[in-house]
Amino acid sequence: MRQLRHPQYPLVGRAAELARIGELLDAIAPATTAPRGAAVVVCGEPGVGKSVLLTAARELAAARGFRVLACAGVLIESDLPYSGLHQLLRPVLSGAAGDALGVALGLRDGDIPGLHQVAMAVLELLTDHEAPVLLLADDVQWLDRETTGVLAFVARRIADERVVLLASTRDAGPAGGLREAAADGRIVLGGLDAEAAAILLRAHVPGPPAPWRDRVLAMAHGNPLALVELATALARSGDFTPAELPLTDRLERVFGMRVRDLPPGTRMLLLAAALHDREDETGIVVAAVRAGGLPVTADDLTPAAAAGLLEPGGGLRFRHPLIRSAVRHSATAAQRQRTHAGLAEVLAGDQDRQVWHLAAACAGPDETVAAALERAATRAVRRGAPDAACAALERAARLSPDRDDRVRRLIAAADIGFGAGGPRFARLVTELDALVVDPVSRARLEFWQQELLRQDWSTEEAVIATAEMALRLHAAGHPEQAVDVITTAAVRCWWISPAPPVRQRVIAAVRDSGLLTVELMRASLLVQVEPETYAAEFLSRLAESGDEVREPPDLMRLGFAASAAGDMSAVVDLFDRATDGLRRQGRLGLLAQALAAQAWAGLRLGRPELTVTTAAESLRLAEETGQPRWAVMARLAEAVVAGRRGDRPAADATAAEAEAALLRSGVRPLLAMVEFARGTAALGAGEFATAFDRLWMIFDPSAAAHQPSVRAWALPDLVEAAVYSGRVDQVRQVHAEMTSLAERAGWPLLRIAVLCTAPLIAADPAPAFAAATAYDLGGWPWHRARLLLAHGVWLRRKRRIVASRESLRAARRLFRDLGAVPWAARADAELVASGERLRARTVTDREALTPQELQIARMAATGLTNREIGERLFISHRTVRTHLYRIFPKLDVTSRSELGRALGESGRSPSTYDA
Repeated sequence: MRQLRHPQYPLVGRAAELARIGELLDAIAPATTAPRGAAVVVCGEPGVGKSVLLTAARELAAARGFRVLACAGVLIESDLPYSGLHQLLRPVLSGAAGDALGVALGLRDGDIPGLHQVAMAVLELLTDHEAPVLLLADDVQWLDRETTGVLAFVARRIADERVVLLASTRDAGPAGGLREAAADGRIVLGGLDAEAAAILLRAHVPGPPAPWRDRVLAMAHGNPLALVELATALARSGDFTPAELPLTDRLERVFGMRVRDLPPGTRMLLLAAALHDREDETGIVVAAVRAGGLPVTADDLTPAAAAGLLEPGGGLRFRHPLIRSAVRHSATAAQRQRTHAGLAEVLAGDQDRQVWHLAAACAGPDETVAAALERAATRAVRRGAPDAACAALERAARLSPDRDDRVRRLIAAADIGFGAGGPRFARLVTELDALVVDPVSRARLEFWQQELLRQDWSTEEAVIATAEMALRLHAAGHPEQAVDVITTAAVRCWWISPAPPVRQRVIAAVRDSGLLTVELMRASLLVQVEPETYAAEFLSRLAESGDEVREPPDLMRLGFAASAAGDMSAVVDLFDRATDGLRRQGRLGLLAQALAAQAWAGLRLGRPELTVTTAAESLRLAEETGQPRWAVMARLAEAVVAGRRGDRPAADATAAEAEAALLRSGVRPLLAMVEFARGTAALGAGEFATAFDRLWMIFDPSAAAHQPSVRAWALPDLVEAAVYSGRVDQVRQVHAEMTSLAERAGWPLLRIAVLCTAPLIAADPAPAFAAATAYDLGGWPWHRARLLLAHGVWLRRKRRIVASRESLRAARRLFRDLGAVPWAARADAELVASGERLRARTVTDREALTPQELQIARMAATGLTNREIGERLFISHRTVRTHLYRIFPKLDVTSRSELGRALGESGRSPSTYDA
């Protein structure tokens, strides 16, 4: 790592920042029994002292006996996959690395790793020992995206580890998600105050104040590098007046003046060093000789060191990145191209680095180099580095003499960049819009524009356009992409419930085009387009298929289809299988979606623990992978749980945040989930009229929150709100329509909903109660508990006291298991009204567990090891151990073997009274 300050110059004006870093290091020192890892980003303009502060942190850590691992971003390396990670881990690799990490670093062959598999391997490598670790990442804005992605992953998971991560970046520079991942915030470095600036200037220019001292202080604005370098420039030249330039430009001009004063051979050596990404003195000398034709040697670097452009102590390390930039800018374009060509010869044994220098050496189009870049992109894909592959293909397109090759390579780059998004993908799509003329490429381009340039996907026109794109792609021989696109059209149909002609066009595209040859997968799309018609066919084919479908994305498609068909048990099973595969593959983006779907299935079945654990994990992963819609889905599931538990403020606050996010993004179909959460919360709070008004919006075709499919979920809440608010007549027609739909469509969820709510609105409840209570509701505890409560209340009103108590006790037990505190309290009140005396009940400790602790406890109870649990949850095995230390006293157990019993016995929510 660069050391930017000379040892004789003091670090001044940063006492508070150093003290904070010292506290972070103390929190993970070996003597601490409960280490608290941290991730902090140091931000500030060039020259403000970020690297110096990181160097000071390194010295503090070394004095404490820490292991320090460091890397620094270099612009020329920013498109080389995992180059920064290799630099960071070089001291601890010992010539070997695990499968995913080894493949990513090019140390071995193997299956393509996902970034999160690589990141998980890095996390385990860093946390596998007791010794504390300080990670330093300087100039993050120039690190490759794969490395910054790994660092962001690690930053989110070191709270319980003996690891501190300090990263530095310019205020305006990209940080690869590190700013968001750094939970411990930022250290913002501004200019030094007047006193500190004066101290630094006196340390650099001792003796009586020079006549230009005040001028330097005014020009530098407290920037430490500017203070030193402007003072040096004025001392040497006696006159320097770039006051009209921004501070960075001033410093580059200062350094450029020094470069121009050097001998030609020295300048050539510096240019080769500035364009190289390694401290390779021999290679730099050879490249400089070949580029300039001058007989230079390493001794020709002496003038550069004397000019203060290189770090003290020899070597070819620039004192600051701005010096490297000044050297590049002081050379002509022809000189830079010749030097890149010389470096390419030097790097003949490193194809990936060589090809980028060959590309930079090109003065115009060059098919040979373009083809080499295309091969480099293929290698990057094999290493699990899509961003690097995208960059190589984009550069190859720029160098393509043939227009068709250029378009082909740009499309390939956009195809790879589709999942990542970001500025590069947006730029590619914009450029292709002006180039693409053939119908197939145009179809793919329009799909990308809709999906990632955030065009409104919730219109009928968008659904039709998407279906037509799929047909064009299929006709042109791109079946996999066509299936992805038609799947998107089917999902949109489920959410927006378009007019019949629109649905028929999508159905025709699915059935008549040959897009899907597997009947089950075809049925999975049709049921989302028109659930009423195709649910029975899909569920029949799903039952016949057994477990023949194994790929996680296919299992997810089936899971979403089962949700459209109302079979919640199948949803949970399919997403269980999908999440297992996604965890093994490290596909965190899809895992976030699958977990959110599981959370909502848990709500509909009445499995609050499933909802709590999957929603919390989905939210973390959705935020981490940049999927705001899925984060909203997870938060809304949490809001419904909060409402059922009686936490109205939390439910309403979460619903309001979700509503604002959905309105900003134009995803109006999800507003039905917002009103569902609000209606449930109001129902739990006993505000029945408010609950009815909120829930009625889901059923009212004129309301923005109207969503036909969500009605099956919301019907029990709506009927209960209507009964308690005196609006039964208003829901009888709706209930009749939903009953008819349940008979036609055969959706299990809707059948259960109308069966259990029918007694509440019937003129003669007795037959309806008889039918409902006779039905096997073992797999539907939420619906069963509400039916038992309603039945007990009706029996008590009929003065059948003994029978009512039996129903009410069963309802209360179920509600406690479900954590439905308000409903359990109503059962208590009804029991007291029946004359039953309630005694105090011991409060259990299960609800003291956080969602992640509950998840870990359940996994540990099944016999999984800490490492196996960590692999499934993408945290280190040491973090799992820390969680278990916290879990044991909460559940009053002393060993893993007791977890199953403790979880089983404490499976009810706390309550004040027991019978």
